[in-house]
Amino acid sequence: MHEIQNVLILIACVAILSPVATRLGMAEPILFVLGGLVLGLVPRFPALPLDPEVIFFLFLPPLLFLQAYFTSWREFRRNLRPIGLLAVGLVLFTSAGVAVLCRLLIPGMSLAEGFVLGGIVSPPDAVAVAAVARRLRLPRRLVVILEGESLVNDASGLVVLKFALAALATGRFSASEASLRFLWVAAGGIGIGMGIGWALSRIFHRIEDDSLAVLVSLLVPFAAYFPAEHLGVSGVLAVVAAGLWIGWEISGRIRFSIRIKGNATWRTVEYLLNGLIFLMIGMQIRFVFADLRSDFGVLELLGYGAAVSLAVILLRPIWVYPITHLQRRIFPSLARRDPTPPPGAIAVLSWAGIRGVVSLAAAMALPRSLPGGIPFLNRDLILFLTFCVILSTLVLQGLTFPALVRRLGVREAADEAEESRVARDHLLAAGLQAVDRTAREESLDAETAKEVLLEYQRRRSNLRDGLVEALGWSPERHRLLTRRRLEEAALHAQRLELQRLRRVGELPEELRLHLENELDLEEARLRS
Repeated sequence: MHEIQNVLILIACVAILSPVATRLGMAEPILFVLGGLVLGLVPRFPALPLDPEVIFFLFLPPLLFLQAYFTSWREFRRNLRPIGLLAVGLVLFTSAGVAVLCRLLIPGMSLAEGFVLGGIVSPPDAVAVAAVARRLRLPRRLVVILEGESLVNDASGLVVLKFALAALATGRFSASEASLRFLWVAAGGIGIGMGIGWALSRIFHRIEDDSLAVLVSLLVPFAAYFPAEHLGVSGVLAVVAAGLWIGWEISGRIRFSIRIKGNATWRTVEYLLNGLIFLMIGMQIRFVFADLRSDFGVLELLGYGAAVSLAVILLRPIWVYPITHLQRRIFPSLARRDPTPPPGAIAVLSWAGIRGVVSLAAAMALPRSLPGGIPFLNRDLILFLTFCVILSTLVLQGLTFPALVRRLGVREAADEAEESRVARDHLLAAGLQAVDRTAREESLDAETAKEVLLEYQRRRSNLRDGLVEALGWSPERHRLLTRRRLEEAALHAQRLELQRLRRVGELPEELRLHLENELDLEEARLRS
């Protein structure tokens, strides 16, 4: 009973803090963490320890799936090189840098323990990065790279963590074995995720009940995650692969009513899980300090936390700047095909290393003793340092990220707004042709057909002014039916044109989803 009350209290806190974050112009995860920090220091507030299994098996799969679903597979594939350099290369570089720093800085910490910490704090958090980035009108490619990195890097970090723990327990490490193991973990997770996505794409459109279809969609991330983890491969990559596959294969082929209900349900789930996760991150301060051994003084601990946090923040630009230029010097063809990004974009990419719940859950899941009964002496110190990194990156980088973007002028290009206008024009042109053809082929009322044609022409001409008004209803019954038939034909033609633009690669995925949602709402209005 007390657990239920505690969860309800947290939900109430989410509801209270969310509008406050909006009023302050602050990303919600930052305020949630700060709010949880305050709650964690209140003596009589219920102690709510963060269970790593709940995070990994209940919270993480749906959040990763949702982000992958709304990520364009085409754009993800086009940017696979920079995503891989960040999600794999940067994770390994950061892990090694943190390991060496801890070995040199902290007395009694071995290199293997340093790699344990490095594997935990090296991957930026998918939820935190998306929550901060989506409030800003960043260039589309930069958003794709950031979100793609945060989708994949958890798997890299967790593999580093696993091998570091094994090296700590056995005292040996094999680079060749680790590389082969990483390939198996990655390939196996991707294969299982694609298999789940393929199977669902074959059965999903046959589900006739909208509520059942939405329920099945909520189960998909778990259907991908659990088998992958059971087989010893990456559940994270399985969920990401399933989300990318389903988002690409079936999002445009399911009924509009499923999309409307599904979007509303998933956005509510995302909103609630995000709020609970970041509140609980802040509240863990009580548990982080409770078990910390008194071998170090307070100032010494704070110094270690500041040093590791600073290293994690600085290692990212140390990797990003050289690798951005070096790869184009080594491969001139790459420089011609993909010129060096503007300095502002590189700076923004270097500052987007916000850590979050996966790092904290991984740290809290560390065993207190290693195989053979060997005590894990520095476990609580690693947990403390992880908490410092999460707090510093969320607050420092999260609060300054919007100001940096505005200062450097890294915003959506003007031609991306033009892309939106051109895409809408294509859809309305297809609708106009369908109205004219349907009216002639079915001998519908000419006056009403002319009225609908004029309205679509007006909407098309108003695109340049950004003034597209909703279609009205005719009061007469026969005109209403005729009008509805023509508008349905126009909607159908616009959907076909939307799919054509997607197939030929002329439409960004984010814009396609937005236009598809507009068509869904218009069809819902017609059906009502």
